[in-house]
Amino acid sequence: LKADRRFALATIFLVSEYILSWTPYAILALFYLSNLEIAHQHSILMTIFAYTAKISMILNPFMYVATV
Repeated sequence: LKADRRFALATIFLVSEYILSWTPYAILALFYLSNLEIAHQHSILMTIFAYTAKISMILNPFMYVATV
């Protein structure tokens, strides 16, 4: 029972981290594809969001080991 709870908390944490790191990048990429001015004016945001998304994938195994 205790192991199941730890696994559930780890899963919730990892899924939340994934959503929080990839959602800004996905939204700004959709703006960019739609040719909205906000995406073209804030190219630095696209770079920051892309790095955040990529770094989260690199750190994901380490966070999994830390939570399990």
